[in-house]
Amino acid sequence: MNHLEPLLRGINEKTLVSLETLTEPRMTKKSDAGDPNPFTGRLRKRTRMDCYLGSNYAKEVNERREREGKPADFVSKPRAWGKAIEATPLIEHKEELYLEYLVDQVHQVNYEVDGFIVPESLVEPWLVDGSKSSRQGLENQAIIRTAKLANVVDVQIQ
Repeated sequence: MNHLEPLLRGINEKTLVSLETLTEPRMTKKSDAGDPNPFTGRLRKRTRMDCYLGSNYAKEVNERREREGKPADFVSKPRAWGKAIEATPLIEHKEELYLEYLVDQVHQVNYEVDGFIVPESLVEPWLVDGSKSSRQGLENQAIIRTAKLANVVDVQIQ
C-alpha cells in the first residue's frame, strides 16, 4: 500500500490540495533527423501544483461554461479506462491505483535527468505536447489529470 492511500481514501468531497508528482513525460523516440532520444528512460517531470481532488468533471465544465456565458449542457463521456473507486479520487486499473485531479494552478515544473535538474530548453525538442479537450468549448478549460499513485510524491490538504 502506498503511504498516501489511506489519506486519499478519506477524501470524499471536492478538496483543495497541494500536490507534487514525479512522472515520466511523453516524448518522441527519435528526432526529425532520425537520431534516438538520449533521454529515454532517464527524464522525469516534477510538478508542484494546487488542485482539487474529488471534483465532478462535468459539473466543473458546466460551471465554467456558465461563467463564459455558454449553455451548461456539457455531458462527459464514460471513463475510457480504469474503474473509479466510489467516494474517493482514486482509480483502479490493472491492479494499480491512480489519482484523478483537477488542476487549479501549477506553481513549478522541473525536468530531471538522472536525478539532476536540467533546463527545459534542453529536453523541450523531445517532449510531446499535451492535448486539450475539443468538447468543452471553453477558453479556460477544466484540466483533469490522472497520475499513477506511485508517482505522487506529496499531498497536503489546504
